[in-house]
Amino acid sequence: MAILGIDLGGTSLKTALFTDEGQTTQISSIQLVGRGGEEVGNMVKESIQTILGKH
Repeated sequence: MAILGIDLGGTSLKTALFTDEGQTTQISSIQLVGRGGEEVGNMVKESIQTILGKH
């Protein structure tokens, strides 16, 4: 089973996929400077879809 981690901060969105043992298998980082609201929500959705598609 894979574990998905999401870190939504003030300046960046980071997503990561981990194994049950805690090993990182995928990492993504996107800068959010100048973005907000619905645009950031869509970026979260797309980031999750992308990282899960790589698994």
